[in-house]
Amino acid sequence: MAVVIRVDPAYNGKIAVQSNNALNGTVLSNNLSQETLLSIYTNQPELRVFLTTEYSNALGSYFPATIDPNLLHAYDSGELTHNAAKTDYPANTLGKVVNDNKASFDALAGGFGRPALRPILNLDFANGRFLDPAFSFTRNSVGTYIDRNGFVKTVQANKPRFTFDPLTGECLGLLLEESRTNLLRYSTDCSNAAWGKISLAISASDTIGPNGTLAEASLVTDNAVATESALTQGVTITDATTHTFSVWAKAGTIGTAFKMQVSSTGGGVTVTYNLNLGTRLAGTTYGAGFTFVSSAMTLYPNGWYRCELSFTSSASFTLNTLIIPVTGAHTASASQNIYIYGPQLAKGADATSYIPTAATTVTREQDMIVIAGTQFSQLFGAINKGTIFVSAAKGKVATGNGKYAMLQGVATAGGANRIGVIANTNGSVEGFVMYDGVTQNSANIVPATNSVLMAYAFANNDAKVYVNGVASADDNAVVIPALNELRIGSDTSPNAPVKQICIWGERLTNTELQYLSTPSTKLGKDAGQAPSNGDLGRGAYVSPEAILRSLGKSTFAVDGTGASITRNVRFPFDFTFEVLDSSGVTTITTTPASTCTANTDNPLTFTAPIGKTLSYAITPVF
Repeated sequence: MAVVIRVDPAYNGKIAVQSNNALNGTVLSNNLSQETLLSIYTNQPELRVFLTTEYSNALGSYFPATIDPNLLHAYDSGELTHNAAKTDYPANTLGKVVNDNKASFDALAGGFGRPALRPILNLDFANGRFLDPAFSFTRNSVGTYIDRNGFVKTVQANKPRFTFDPLTGECLGLLLEESRTNLLRYSTDCSNAAWGKISLAISASDTIGPNGTLAEASLVTDNAVATESALTQGVTITDATTHTFSVWAKAGTIGTAFKMQVSSTGGGVTVTYNLNLGTRLAGTTYGAGFTFVSSAMTLYPNGWYRCELSFTSSASFTLNTLIIPVTGAHTASASQNIYIYGPQLAKGADATSYIPTAATTVTREQDMIVIAGTQFSQLFGAINKGTIFVSAAKGKVATGNGKYAMLQGVATAGGANRIGVIANTNGSVEGFVMYDGVTQNSANIVPATNSVLMAYAFANNDAKVYVNGVASADDNAVVIPALNELRIGSDTSPNAPVKQICIWGERLTNTELQYLSTPSTKLGKDAGQAPSNGDLGRGAYVSPEAILRSLGKSTFAVDGTGASITRNVRFPFDFTFEVLDSSGVTTITTTPASTCTANTDNPLTFTAPIGKTLSYAITPVF
């Protein structure tokens, strides 16, 4: 907390202090120091009528008239610089707000201002949701992401994915994932013969699926016989390593004991999920050949959960994946059901984004961003010192160290030349410098939370990393290589969304590094952060693509006739398709894919009574 005292302009230079202390004869003037004006304000209360005061902290400024008089003791009693021992401020008052915020800001010796230097590069993916065309983006396959409504959506090959929290709608940033293969065929059609059905039947869903449409979600009806029902598919596991089996599931008339299982001759792993309560039991193994690794259950809109089971097999063998509507043998009096969508089995310790399949397995390729050559030199020039800042989710376990951001140069006979910020396979994040194949600096810290704020500074004989406010040791023996390229994602990715990447051409001070990496003190646009002066907010980060998509979105309606209707949806541009309203529609047999190609017929087939309408939206893909 700070106070600013000024002489009222009407009396500036016109009033002299009359007292028996050292202030006697002093003329009130705004040329006086704040120390002198504060002394006059404190010791000569009769002169306060000629002075104006304003109290301020990191959150704003407050005139005396706006402050609760009951709290004035907090400012007039010598606590202008914050008293950490004081704990009796009334709740929900300015005194408490100031006390709590100043306590966190006090952790920084240099105060709470942004770094004085502007970064060379500022990629604000979470707010802008836009990638500068100067950067080359590659992913040689389609990919899926979660949109702002919490639905699974598809983008074409070589298009970046900006993903969202499925429940809060917060943009989590640019999704960077390594290559993964869904080993289950017909993940979009569980009625196909590739899926074995044991005492159950598959039919079209009558509820909106995780992709926002009725298509691809399945209604699984248990046949109510005295045996455990299952939807199953056999897969050959070619190496003994960790795999993750996942599926979206939603309770229907049952949901308290939904089970996922993987098995082979002599053993298996099982996890039971309660789709009504959103809870799960501990994973269990039986027989030999399997080790349970972990399970997860993530809530999505409309009551859907993505359920995951990670396991390790001891050898290569044919594996059976089983989706079991209700655990145990039972003799229900009537058929019962649940809903499922998007089964997936892939190598890796987590599910990553969904990979749709049909007749064959499908591989989602690596996400990678590169800027090199002339464009790199025009942007960065010659880098011999700098700072890399990354705001991202903690990297998930990957097959290799995932690169959040990596500057690199031409490899020499001695080896690689690199400076980077990476997510290690052991759960830590690391800043490193490599010169001619020799590691000059390697500092890693394990984040205490899933969110990572990392600032890594480097210069000759000087390197340091801060992660979430925690510092590494100084390194005073570093040689900086020549650099000509920036890679984001690179040959391996962190398997996590990245909100922001900033690069400075200078080695920022340790105070600035700590400020950048401390969530409770970082000024910015995220929840809980103090806004900076002149911040334009989201208006400064509106994506041109987002504007074009918003303006280009069109809605259509087809009236029911009582019979089945088929319409071919076709446009001369790539577009996304979504069902907006299907209330009253009897069945939707076929819908276009969520992302459609230009100049291609995409059938939409449905049945609805006369007077009922199916509404859908078309949004151009730019």
